[in-house]
Amino acid sequence: MPVLFENMLFSDWRTTQKDGRWLDVFILRISPFASLPPVEYALGMYRLASVLIRKRPNAALWVQVESPGRWYLETMRSVLRWKGKLPIAVTAPSSLAKPDLFDFHVLPYWEAKRPCEPVRIKNEPLPFTNLSLACLQTLGRIDCGTLPEIASLAGLSTIQAQAGLDALEQAGLVAHLVQHDKKEPVIIWRLKREGLSLVLRSWGIPKDVSFGRRKEMALSDPAGEHRRISRLWPGWLRSAWPHAQVWTGWSEAGLPGLLLTPDGLAWGSLGGRETLFWLEVESGHSSREEIRRKIRRRFVLAAEYAREKKIGLVFALLGRTWVCEASRPAFVDVPPHVAVTLGDWRNENHLPFTEWGRVEW
Repeated sequence: MPVLFENMLFSDWRTTQKDGRWLDVFILRISPFASLPPVEYALGMYRLASVLIRKRPNAALWVQVESPGRWYLETMRSVLRWKGKLPIAVTAPSSLAKPDLFDFHVLPYWEAKRPCEPVRIKNEPLPFTNLSLACLQTLGRIDCGTLPEIASLAGLSTIQAQAGLDALEQAGLVAHLVQHDKKEPVIIWRLKREGLSLVLRSWGIPKDVSFGRRKEMALSDPAGEHRRISRLWPGWLRSAWPHAQVWTGWSEAGLPGLLLTPDGLAWGSLGGRETLFWLEVESGHSSREEIRRKIRRRFVLAAEYAREKKIGLVFALLGRTWVCEASRPAFVDVPPHVAVTLGDWRNENHLPFTEWGRVEW
């Protein structure tokens, strides 16, 4: 049963005794399908734990992630291990009274007295459907976007996303405006302040906790083709490769230990292997040699990251035809856990099929 402590809502609370001392554990169950990449979600959990422990110094936070693969959960662990300082455990869902102490990078404090039990409350679901929640959480990360962009990142069809957004607008949580500065009018959906409060609640973040890292990394032209394609990547991949399982995806999501950021990143399974689908969007504003060097560097780093994490990697490049031709020499010595595909960014929802260890374009 959920518990409320101060203004923080948790999935559960447990305590356990050992050698006359007590452990004070607050539990939050989260989903990797809530539109937040693992790095950003881990940083949000760190902010939550900071507030919790400031108000209840001997408490510990136990984050339980229901994940179809191991990469998301392990990435959250690595981020929190790097942050250090706070007793936070990240595991799969569990009915045990406490996580294994090895799940904590910083060991929790054992109290001499049994900690006071927080207030237990009735579980009240958010006042809209899962379709609307998926759209709201997507806007919680990108702030504003078009219908196709929101549908792609939310893992919905455009019909489903439209229904979800209409319900959110009726509830006063989002609004839309029409941009007339392009060849055809474009409808842009944006998140309102009331919607942001509910998004934070759905992520387990108190509304008065600063969480600027929820937003996508603004490394590309915010209004340009580069960002549009980055946001369309999960939906593009689902349409082009029906044989692949695409669990979720994000635009411009950082990865721990890497100084570069993929333009788009999807997470799923290909041929039974847990896989990251890494997208680079190349506009072609550099020379052929500069493009080749840039793509080669990114390809090598991405392949090494996947090797270290023991997962598959599909490295995709979308750009103009001449850009793909210029980049082709960058892909030599393709490892057996990597597949490469190059496509025309004007040919939406199409991507050449490829295999492990091969390059197709």
